[in-house]
Amino acid sequence: MQRFNATFIRKLLYPVGILALLVGCFALMTVGSGGWGLLALLFLVLVPGRIQGAAFRDFFRGRRLFAEGKFEESIPHFERFLARVRRRPALRHLIWLQWTVYTADIEAMTLNNLGAARMQTGDMDAAERDLNEALRVDPRYGVAVYNLHVIATTRGDEALAERLLADAHRLGYTGGQVDEVIQRAMAGLARLEGR
Repeated sequence: MQRFNATFIRKLLYPVGILALLVGCFALMTVGSGGWGLLALLFLVLVPGRIQGAAFRDFFRGRRLFAEGKFEESIPHFERFLARVRRRPALRHLIWLQWTVYTADIEAMTLNNLGAARMQTGDMDAAERDLNEALRVDPRYGVAVYNLHVIATTRGDEALAERLLADAHRLGYTGGQVDEVIQRAMAGLARLEGR
């Protein structure tokens, strides 16, 4: 049974939030407000994405390249974005312009993606360092724990892999169908914003 942790609650609230926004905009369009509902919908859909797309350009390019299987090419984008976020911590707040499910910290998300890219290139030691650093930034980031599970499995450390998998599940990342849908949606956003 799924535990009620922050990730689980965000997974439940995400479709509810989208539905509430759509209903609110539709209500504005139908109660005689003229084009205000449509304008509100366009604002909610377009403006936050444009702001975040410009500020997070390297992050989204890295995600797009990762999704295309160009792991080595994605690494410099993640590294540049990570350096930028660390130089300008205020950028962290722009993550609230999108719905986040697994972590609310863009630095942790970037470190996880950097670790995943390095894992795909076979650099397991560097990947492990990035993933552990992601967990220092956000200790409740189940995706990073799951990726550490993959490294432990690759290295044949079954006891550690089993413990990490249980921890990832406890933190709300199971790798199941809901997680796959969320990952595909995030990859789609990266393709759109990473151009």
